[in-house]
Amino acid sequence: MQAQDSWLGIDKGKHFGASAVLATGGYAGSMLVVEEPWQRAAIGGGFALTLGVAKEIYDATGQGNPSLRDLTWDLVGCVFGAGVSLLIDHALRPPRGQAQEQVQPRAAAW
Repeated sequence: MQAQDSWLGIDKGKHFGASAVLATGGYAGSMLVVEEPWQRAAIGGGFALTLGVAKEIYDATGQGNPSLRDLTWDLVGCVFGAGVSLLIDHALRPPRGQAQEQVQPRAAAW
């Protein structure tokens, strides 16, 4: 089985891509409840990796072909997705020392 499981097979790209998208989605979703960017990255990556491990466990029950190489590409995709999300978040956020402008609500003019 391992002889047929190439490190660069088409399914490895699918594992990488799906994990990267799931990690990015997990990062974005965690922005609603978590303030620190490193925590968002951990949540996003953990979410995607959990789903990747669950898929390989499912495959091990006889429903597919379990592969440590698939799991490796899942891990690489998780790190990539969470890392890119973290970089984008960092690039778009104002520096911490810079005061945020607060808009005061206006009183009704009538």
